[in-house]
Amino acid sequence: MEQQVEAVSDTKAVRNYRDAHFRKLGFGKITLAQKENKGVGEK
Repeated sequence: MEQQVEAVSDTKAVRNYRDAHFRKLGFGKITLAQKENKGVGEK
């Protein structure tokens, strides 16, 4: 369904659709977390 929205509209509509879908699933505020990459032997 998300691909159908993307095919006929702009990126803001896709984001709104995705946000609404996650709200329906019961999630609140969603933020992206950056994963820390550590080199070999680093602590």
